[in-house]
Amino acid sequence: MFQFCLDATFVLFPDISETGWTAEALASHLRQQTQVAVVPGTACWLGLGAMGHIRLSLATTREVLSEAFDRIKSNWPV
Repeated sequence: MFQFCLDATFVLFPDISETGWTAEALASHLRQQTQVAVVPGTACWLGLGAMGHIRLSLATTREVLSEAFDRIKSNWPV
């Protein structure tokens, strides 16, 4: 049995501050409307610079990512 520890992962961390949505509200909207989970950038978990951002993990297959991005695009709040 192999044991290993990942030193890094791939994520997107877009700035959503100009959308008019808070990171928490947008994360909730996406979860409810698309069933895609994103992590809101909150100071308590990711530091003060994370405010106004969402975190999207890319640690999955291309097929899953494509489906997730299609869902987000189709349900992006205007």
